[in-house]
Amino acid sequence: MFVKEIGSSQNSWYRSFRALIEKNRKRKEAKKIIVEGFKEIEMAIKADLTLDYLVIENGTTQNQLTQISIDITKLDCYSLTPELFRSLTVRQSGVSILACFSYPESNFSLNDISKKGSYIVVEGIEKPGNLGAILRTAESTGITAVIICDVKVDIYHPQVIRNSLGCSFLVKTIEAESTEVLNILKDKGLSIFTTYMEDSVSLFECDLRSNCVIVLGTEHSGVSEIWRNQGQNINIPMQGEIDSMNVSVASSIFMYESLRQRLSSSIK
Repeated sequence: MFVKEIGSSQNSWYRSFRALIEKNRKRKEAKKIIVEGFKEIEMAIKADLTLDYLVIENGTTQNQLTQISIDITKLDCYSLTPELFRSLTVRQSGVSILACFSYPESNFSLNDISKKGSYIVVEGIEKPGNLGAILRTAESTGITAVIICDVKVDIYHPQVIRNSLGCSFLVKTIEAESTEVLNILKDKGLSIFTTYMEDSVSLFECDLRSNCVIVLGTEHSGVSEIWRNQGQNINIPMQGEIDSMNVSVASSIFMYESLRQRLSSSIK
């Protein structure tokens, strides 16, 4: 493995690499994904992404690098001073490695949506941390796919990858416009449950086991007019003063209720 030492923030390679981390446009133009941490890198490898090169903090040992499950002896590796390395990471401690992967092929498409399955639609989500948390929960609850409508955040943003613990590589995802998605869901005959308070019923009264879609909007405006009253409006019963939740928290409640119902029905 060829290791190149980088000690200056003015180094041309360092500046280009930092731009990949900070700018969605740069990553998409280069068709690269930057992954932080051994666990997340392993998730990307498990999803068959191509590993291009590694970036490590000075002092990272060969023994530590053996945590990576593929042959890295032919990879380039850039070793950075602690100051430079920390300027690139989301976490400021407990991580000593970054990896650059080639952008993967889409793992799901609108044509792959079937009449059977449990889907989550998130519309207009803006915060990478929220999307990452949603993908992490989707992976743990066996959701068929997450459909991201009216995209406002890069699904491979470093913060999305970090908050999903790399599950963003494993969960089937689609990026599409709401009107196109709605038409396909109706054509497939899937039950649509929309998180809209007007004329809504409790999620505990709904059959969320399968063949259904749960639609969530943004915190400040909820789902758009496109989705309202397109299926059954559904709510999370709340006993306090507030009438809304963080979208990642709300989606987790819906997904785990869906899982609970699936597990309960399999026991009977």
